[in-house]
Amino acid sequence: MSEQRDLENRATWKTVAFAPAPPGWRLVCYVEDAARPVAGWLTQEAEVDHGTWFSPAQRVVAVIDDGLGQLELASRLGAATGARWTICGPGQPDPEWAIGLDDLDDVAGIK
Repeated sequence: MSEQRDLENRATWKTVAFAPAPPGWRLVCYVEDAARPVAGWLTQEAEVDHGTWFSPAQRVVAVIDDGLGQLELASRLGAATGARWTICGPGQPDPEWAIGLDDLDDVAGIK
């Protein structure tokens, strides 16, 4: 399993389990103007350093396929674009800010 260092929370997250995501889960990112399927969910554990004491922590994070056969944290991709992003579930509509992006880009001459 993998480990990721989270400097903001002063924790090293260790992946302890992976569960594939059911069809329909997706990452919607404003900059990419596209939804990318969520590959699955990682369960991660860490000992969080609070300076004078440690506390156990657990989180579940979404991962996507980076196109090269590796899993990447959806939050890392979203943050890397510097744009709005969200995870949507099966049957859940895209957020209002993502609706009609193709039309807005055409009008602005971005494409």
